[in-house]
Amino acid sequence: MRVKWPSPVVKTDAEDGSPIITALREAQEEVAIPPQRVHVLGQLAPLDSSTGFQVTPVVGLIPADVAFHANEDEVAEVFEIPLHEALRLSRYYPLDIHRGGHAHRVYLSWYQSQFVWV
Repeated sequence: MRVKWPSPVVKTDAEDGSPIITALREAQEEVAIPPQRVHVLGQLAPLDSSTGFQVTPVVGLIPADVAFHANEDEVAEVFEIPLHEALRLSRYYPLDIHRGGHAHRVYLSWYQSQFVWV
């Protein structure tokens, strides 16, 4: 199984009805993951992003046989990071970003050739 990490900030459509429905819709639109193939584990508490959006992370399991197909209009590249690596907190470095008079802490890391920030 794969863990679907939260997608980039997206706007909830009125017909979505919940952050979970939004996440499933966006996963299908952006990387062609069929909603029925996702076992949703739940959602985390909403967070305020450094860009002024409120983000509700949604986490789910995706079977290993589900292939990603990036929508080139929305996604530049798809990569995977093993869960044990993503959860290794020592790999992340804090960075405080100041935007609009507010400080926001983000965490940075590298995995292979990919720059990751959360």
